[in-house]
Amino acid sequence: MRRSWQGWMLAGMALASPARAQNGGPVFAVLPFENAGSYGENKEVFQSLELGIPASIASALAAHPGVGVADGGRVRQALESQKLGPGQHVDAATAAHVAKAVGARYTVTGSFADFYGKFRLNARLVDAETGQIVKVVSNDDPKLQDRARMSAIAEAIADKLVKAVRAP
Repeated sequence: MRRSWQGWMLAGMALASPARAQNGGPVFAVLPFENAGSYGENKEVFQSLELGIPASIASALAAHPGVGVADGGRVRQALESQKLGPGQHVDAATAAHVAKAVGARYTVTGSFADFYGKFRLNARLVDAETGQIVKVVSNDDPKLQDRARMSAIAEAIADKLVKAVRAP
């Protein structure tokens, strides 16, 4: 099973190519996610998902017309300038600072955990202009809580994020 997680992470990173928003649409900076752990009998180690999940979400965001995703290398540099790395909690003010540094309007950060086989992903959408959390979205649909459906989970999260910024 370990090989499949690594393959998933690499595939997600390869798909997350840098993009610019067309027609003045929103640009997202997607940060590493915090690993909140694995609980239950069959505990797993999910360190690779700290970067794999954001890469998959970035790829799903980039698939939306008119949406841009900040370059991952620039995001890493901005995080390093804040002395942050994968696995560390990012507060809203820091997330807004990173977004501004890379020319994004919004930052996506969050956490994930495995609770007795149910995978839970929470993403926070931060407005770079105000430094406020605009929306928190998660994979609350019971059909999207199986780790085997990680791609569908990332797509559902990305859809909710885009909907949140396009809502009147």
